[in-house]
Amino acid sequence: MRLRAGRVLPDRRPGIRGGAGPQRGRPATAGHPHRSDHGGRAGPAPSRLSRRRRRRRRVGSRLRLCRPERDDLRVRRRRAPAGRSRANGLRGHERRRRVETTTGRITAPVVVLAPGAWAGSLLTQLGLDLPLVPYRIQVTIFRWPAGYTLRHPAIIDAIHHSWFRPEGRVSTLIGVELGADHADPDRLAEGVDADYVARCRHALGWRLPAFAEATMRGGWAGMIMMSGDGRPIIDQIPSVAGLFTMLGDSGTSFKTSPAVGRCLAEWIVHGKPRTADLAPFRASRFAEGRPWADEHHYGRPQGLTVSR
Repeated sequence: MRLRAGRVLPDRRPGIRGGAGPQRGRPATAGHPHRSDHGGRAGPAPSRLSRRRRRRRRVGSRLRLCRPERDDLRVRRRRAPAGRSRANGLRGHERRRRVETTTGRITAPVVVLAPGAWAGSLLTQLGLDLPLVPYRIQVTIFRWPAGYTLRHPAIIDAIHHSWFRPEGRVSTLIGVELGADHADPDRLAEGVDADYVARCRHALGWRLPAFAEATMRGGWAGMIMMSGDGRPIIDQIPSVAGLFTMLGDSGTSFKTSPAVGRCLAEWIVHGKPRTADLAPFRASRFAEGRPWADEHHYGRPQGLTVSR
């Protein structure tokens, strides 16, 4: 469903204002992103916890949960241990990757680097300079006004650079593009800013007039890593053999992460990805002057960072 200037939503969506208001020319889209056919909704945090519980059941004590230490990624040449044959996969001077973590050192011939907003310090050690900037992103939750019972759809409003969806039974969660700013992930302020709450209320109240004076009941901030074109960098770094990356997902990888994981696993095991062509996500596209250009983006020319 698209909402355009001068048009009104059909009666089956009462209470939602169509059109563009003072900012005209771009549509808003109503839909149900992240929703299953049976009406459930998925989210990154609960999905991650669920996967962690399943991994614990499968591998038990073999699962190593740890976090990297600062300045922890090294590439070393290590001689194969005495008595280890080439049939076991080690050669005389095989390049090995070493990661120092809070639970000790992990050494492996292949490392997949997917540190989110914390990629900068790791890449610097390897002499890699990629267009990646950590951003602080906020969301706000508003309680439904008294007597409001319409469960509205999830809406991406490119006119007001916002997106919102129902949260629980009596609340709506909203994010606006202007809530994104540069930040240090090690000094994250997890609360929501007062001026950001005001912008959210304005955007939500314009599209859903009943929410013009809605009560704010919570909010939080988190970190994402933005790439130069708002699309991830998925590659095997040529200058560091055995180093694969998933960087700068720009807040968009929750839905695509299973496919990304499969493609990286295929690349590592078979020498190239089989499920999809990852060439458009190569790290060198910025140096080549060929950043990702997507005609089907949301919002401003570079797209909304929190809506895809």
